[in-house]
Amino acid sequence: IPSWIPTVMLVIGSHLGTVVVFSAYGPGQAASYFIAIAIFSAIDAIRNSLFSIAFPILSAMDDGRKKFVWRIIKMSTVISLPITFAIIPYTSEVLGLIGPNYVQGSISLKIILLSIFPLGYLFGISTLVYSIGNYRHVFAIGIGTNLPRVLLYFILVPVYGSVGAALSFTTGSVIGFAISILVAKSIGMEIFWRELA
Repeated sequence: IPSWIPTVMLVIGSHLGTVVVFSAYGPGQAASYFIAIAIFSAIDAIRNSLFSIAFPILSAMDDGRKKFVWRIIKMSTVISLPITFAIIPYTSEVLGLIGPNYVQGSISLKIILLSIFPLGYLFGISTLVYSIGNYRHVFAIGIGTNLPRVLLYFILVPVYGSVGAALSFTTGSVIGFAISILVAKSIGMEIFWRELA
């Protein structure tokens, strides 16, 4: 239940934005936002694959879990951030490759891509606490990330359209990132921010 409820919220939190944008602004903005989320998801799949592989390894470990998670966080950051920073200045061109109608999602894509780093850290800590059976923290990170997203969709999308959906998504990521920092401190995991930078 602690992982299932946040996972359902994750699915809703990731895809509800497109539905809300569609109902408020029609198919044009919804399609642009959907493409922006799809590009983000393609980059984010790098992190997902690393932590999916790491979870069974972490679950089987008796010692050195925190060090292993730290290495995976660094690895996912080193792989995904250069791709992200290469795309951010050229979001209009990237979306223009798909079609000229999608260029309107350029700002949304830039905002969503800002979630790459917080989510990499967040998923690292979440994977660690899940592997050691600390379900309360898994639940807190999952709900803290996805509940604000869902609520903000209904507040920001009617005002800002697809940019509001992107802001909602990224705000949820930042809130989850803050919660994961608190969780990391509570379990005694040190993060070397200077090294990570």
